[in-house]
Amino acid sequence: MLVNILFTSWHMTTHLMAISVMFLWALCFPLISLGLDYAPPLLFAFLRALIAGLSLLLIAKLSGRPAIKGKRNWSAVVVIGFTATSIGFWGMFYAGGILAPGIATVLTNTQPFIALVLGWFVLKETLNSSSLLGFSLGFFGVILISADSIS
Repeated sequence: MLVNILFTSWHMTTHLMAISVMFLWALCFPLISLGLDYAPPLLFAFLRALIAGLSLLLIAKLSGRPAIKGKRNWSAVVVIGFTATSIGFWGMFYAGGILAPGIATVLTNTQPFIALVLGWFVLKETLNSSSLLGFSLGFFGVILISADSIS
């Protein structure tokens, strides 16, 4: 009985945390649209990345995480920072200035489709029928939602 209560509590906490992350993620583009009235896209993206990075460093320090060591690890951090953060944020904040927040959110979240296609071509991963159906329905949904903006 106690194990069920603890597991259910942990399971519920995990769901609430996931919902919180998705809620904050969904707020991203509406907040970008509001913030672009006060700062150009690249400056705004830089400030957002700076605040996030400093927050993560503070959390790491407070939780006693060890510092990054070694040339190889630092190289990986720099490459990820440049590609995933810099280029990704530039695209996000630039799109937030030219597209409606809803469309920008939908287009940004096509990343799983891109990963699936790359995995299929580059890694030779196979798709079963349910994966192919899910991919097709999701991609059709993106086209349906963004059809007005594209035209």
